[in-house]
Amino acid sequence: MQLGIIVQKNQILIITISFASILILLAAGVYFAIDSGTNSEMDGMMGSESSNSLIISIILIVAAIIVAIGIVIYLVSSKKEKIDEVNRTTSYKPTNFNRISEKDELSKIKTRIINGRISTGNTNLDKLLYGGIPPKFAVALTTPASDEGNALIKSFIETGAKNNEITFYVTIDPSFARDIARKFPSNFYLFIVNPQTDARTKKAPNVVTLKGIENLTEINIALTKAFRRLDSTNKRPRRFCLNVISDVLLRHGPVITREWLSELIATLNTENFTVLAVINPQMHSSEEAQAILGLFEGEINIHERETIKELRRYLKIKRMSNQKYLKNEIVLTED
Repeated sequence: MQLGIIVQKNQILIITISFASILILLAAGVYFAIDSGTNSEMDGMMGSESSNSLIISIILIVAAIIVAIGIVIYLVSSKKEKIDEVNRTTSYKPTNFNRISEKDELSKIKTRIINGRISTGNTNLDKLLYGGIPPKFAVALTTPASDEGNALIKSFIETGAKNNEITFYVTIDPSFARDIARKFPSNFYLFIVNPQTDARTKKAPNVVTLKGIENLTEINIALTKAFRRLDSTNKRPRRFCLNVISDVLLRHGPVITREWLSELIATLNTENFTVLAVINPQMHSSEEAQAILGLFEGEINIHERETIKELRRYLKIKRMSNQKYLKNEIVLTED
């Protein structure tokens, strides 16, 4: 905004100086023209001075005309640049700043569905992904703590459970996963890495409660046991949501976390799982976050931007290795 004001002031200064120059040149030209006329009435000795005055007046008037033409060209080009800038802004920013819902933003975008992709349960995110996450991909969801992030996690695991897909969810906070575990005991598995879980959740047959993130080996053993009990005849896709990475990274540091996560992703790939791993980048330094994100084949990002009236959250696919996806940014809104 301040830069725009400075530019406008500079333009006004340039135009003012230019008009002043034209007036000075015209005034000088008229003066010399009059002077040459006066001299022409004098004797023959003044004839040369009269001729010189006439030449000077012509030069000054021509200079004034050139400056005037320059101003016209400058104003026309400046106006054209402003129109082009408005067009660029209009064509680029509607999905970022217009107060419209996700459904309205992508309703006019036509994409084909790539068969076999794993639906996230979010219609518009699936549209960006040409139908969903590529099977057996490990994708990071980078998001601050927010309702929008939780809604996306819930839609991912709930969609898997409803589709009769083997679905694992590893978390510290099972608040929105309890009902899913109760409704889908045969194919939804909840791993709570938190000893302070209420008794009702602990008694569920498809729920495993672990002591905490301090012992990563305990988590590995619990997952391995669950893998062995899976029905091998169920050929439907499998999905895995890991929502403890930020806590593990804080507790164990980037080196141990990267080693543990690398082995886990390899195991999940062998077991035919599509992985969505949640990371809160606001909890870590940029170097630590990148050390972990480098393990994943894709990244879905939820980020915040402060508008004039409020803080809003946006969703964007940042990368998806060797896969097709749309690069649109969509506004996340509460239904």
